[in-house]
Amino acid sequence: MDKKSFFLLIVILLTISACAPAPTPAPLPTTTNIPNPTATPIPTPLPAPVGPLEFPANPEKGFKWPYFLYVPSKVSGNHLLVMPNNTGRFNDFSVIKQRTLEYMQGKLSWADKLEVPLLVPVFPRFDDDSDGTIASQYLGRGSIEKSWQNKYPDIVHEDLQLIAMIDDARERLASLNVKVDEKIFIVGYSASAMFTSRFSILHPERIQASVFGGHGWAIVPIDKWEKITLPYPYGTSDIEELTGKPFNLEEFKKVAIFAYMGEADDNGWALPWYIGDGQNIISYYSSFKNTFGSSAKELSDSANQIYQELNCSATFTVYANQNHQSAFTHDSEILKFFQEHK
Repeated sequence: MDKKSFFLLIVILLTISACAPAPTPAPLPTTTNIPNPTATPIPTPLPAPVGPLEFPANPEKGFKWPYFLYVPSKVSGNHLLVMPNNTGRFNDFSVIKQRTLEYMQGKLSWADKLEVPLLVPVFPRFDDDSDGTIASQYLGRGSIEKSWQNKYPDIVHEDLQLIAMIDDARERLASLNVKVDEKIFIVGYSASAMFTSRFSILHPERIQASVFGGHGWAIVPIDKWEKITLPYPYGTSDIEELTGKPFNLEEFKKVAIFAYMGEADDNGWALPWYIGDGQNIISYYSSFKNTFGSSAKELSDSANQIYQELNCSATFTVYANQNHQSAFTHDSEILKFFQEHK
């Protein structure tokens, strides 16, 4: 079969499987029968790259929004690369989806160079989300807080929706003889960096390596520091109350983390954040700034101190003379970091 015919066949098969009624899924493979991430993987060559393909929302399987998937022609890595989307606010979801696809197309070379599949979810970010409560593209507290689930049912637990997308993609990839581990690479910048940082705290058992930049404050893996309690999304003091499971520090210590900011990054919109009904966020933020600072370097240094004292596998970098826009361009460092943690 020539390359063109093969590519068309793959598109048809994957598209049919995406549109067909979802059957009762077979049990997903466990880490015991997936190749060891530290072992040398067996390359999986395809005659041509596949995608990006759009797979529609599938509430029965746990995700209420679509996602895009791309498979490079050669897959030698064991980890799916996941990039949470960051589109800006638009009430027209078709605009969000188009901007997500354009964002993904600009990063296909990352998947090619790392030789891993790439998944990008298409989460919304509507204008009525501007209060930061739900903060849907940066995994705000409202997405996981029970009191908001009736008001925003389709954005409930985007963290779990993303996991459902990942596991759906793993099943589809297996049909191409492309097997990836449960643990992923995840990367984001700005709003999607906050999503990445917070997702890594909520689900460290699913993360091989995590990279986030331009994030403002990186959520820290601790309940309290000095005299200030740290609720989500500042810290982990109420993770169990919000999610029903305690924060797993030991698993989090295994996650390789690279966090970076520009020293001149002044995106003040990253703080303060909603921390629950009835909480005085202005008063809390004043205490937070007194403890941790508010400039990019102060925030990075403060978070880094906590991560290092807890023996986390984290590197925090502040780039001199760079602002929020200029610090976005650090592709080579990011790819090198993922290569080092395959």
